[in-house]
Amino acid sequence: MISPERALRNAMWAAASLLGAAVFFPFLIGVYAAMLAPSDMMARSLPLWPLHPENFVRVFTEVGLAPYFVNSIIIAGITTCGTMLTSILAAYAFARMEFSGRTILFWGVLGTLTIPELICIIPNYLLMAKLKLIPSLWAAIIPQLAVSSGFITFFLRQHFMAVPKAYDEAARLDGARTMKILIDIIVPMSWPAIASMALYAFIAQWNAYLWPLIVLRGDTQTVQIALSNLQAAMREQPFIDWPLILAASCVVLVPSVLFFLFAERQLVRGMGISGVK
Repeated sequence: MISPERALRNAMWAAASLLGAAVFFPFLIGVYAAMLAPSDMMARSLPLWPLHPENFVRVFTEVGLAPYFVNSIIIAGITTCGTMLTSILAAYAFARMEFSGRTILFWGVLGTLTIPELICIIPNYLLMAKLKLIPSLWAAIIPQLAVSSGFITFFLRQHFMAVPKAYDEAARLDGARTMKILIDIIVPMSWPAIASMALYAFIAQWNAYLWPLIVLRGDTQTVQIALSNLQAAMREQPFIDWPLILAASCVVLVPSVLFFLFAERQLVRGMGISGVK
């Protein structure tokens, strides 16, 4: 006879599997449709064969998505690294250091979460224009360093505060300085939180559309703008090549999926490290 605990666990696994299938199934349909011929999309029944994986090659040869892809990688990568660096340092200062005005500064950081991003567009644009950075990639990078840093700083501060201060005291007795404590103790023990926030920051910047659309021009535009331009160009054609659009959409998803897989492994590794008390 199956115990109630095991039955509950099996039910939870079954529910999780069904939920995962419900989320993953539309993605599989999109990949399958991306490998069809344009004429197959208008057929009453979609054929299972032949498939055309060369549609993914056409994304780079015909659409020319590669330069925009590289631009998005540069923007998202630099922005994520800069945001995580400043957020980790700020979170450590708020969690571990004693200085006058700490509470006021922390509430000021939290106050930035209440400011809508749209309000900052005009001041940021005027600043980037004054610095003559438009339409360079730096115009899309610099203002975005502060977009998610408030939330990430708050999130990491809470995790840093959960690390017992006994580790800091033991490290100081061994002669460790502040930065060494942060790098060798706090960061490894908070790695799951750091990895999850890095994933959050990367996906937010990778999918950013409005600000890059405003400050970037021509070959400096991001892959999201190029995908939107492709869809707009297809609407002007007598016959829309939906498999090509879907193939481009699948290619755009690849960095986010790869970063998620990397972050997932780091989350598991970090949980194992932080579990050793």
